[in-house]
Amino acid sequence: MGKTIAQKIFEKHLVDTPFPNAYVLKLDRVFCHEITTPIAINDLVERGKDKVFDSTKIKAVIDHVTPAKDSKTAEQGKILRDWAQRQGIKDFFDIGSPSKLMRDEIGRWIPAGIAVGIEKNLDPVTDAMDEITKLTTGTLNSDIEYGLSDNQKALNSAAVLYDSGNSTEPIDYDRIEDIFKSMSIKIDT
Repeated sequence: MGKTIAQKIFEKHLVDTPFPNAYVLKLDRVFCHEITTPIAINDLVERGKDKVFDSTKIKAVIDHVTPAKDSKTAEQGKILRDWAQRQGIKDFFDIGSPSKLMRDEIGRWIPAGIAVGIEKNLDPVTDAMDEITKLTTGTLNSDIEYGLSDNQKALNSAAVLYDSGNSTEPIDYDRIEDIFKSMSIKIDT
């Protein structure tokens, strides 16, 4: 069985296994927020290790409790803000309300992005539909027979004629099925 995307990423970033069930990984990015990160910051400061490995790879956000509900929560935000400034972290987001940011700044562009993606990838779908149209033009009655058949496999291999009145070409149901499979459309036969 194939590996999951998470397993592939994990393996690609594995540096060492110093002992069973302990893994050292190369980090591409570190994401942190105001709830648990201040605890780690305070611990690093106490141990004299208040230096990040790469300030361009740290992404910090204050987004859980804003405005702060009490003085302890406010202090957590302050610790994170001060640390981000001290470390020169450029990707520090003091969002306030992530849901409003997503709605107002990011979410409004999603429909346009989807539309552009559809337009840019329409040719393969159009080509497949054109191919299906060529294969099935004038086959309404045969298609109904095929759909109603108890033994679709037997009908599939039979030379079924077009019902257009002019054509004697057999319907190539295998080819139609291949087209649907190439479009990742599941059909039962």
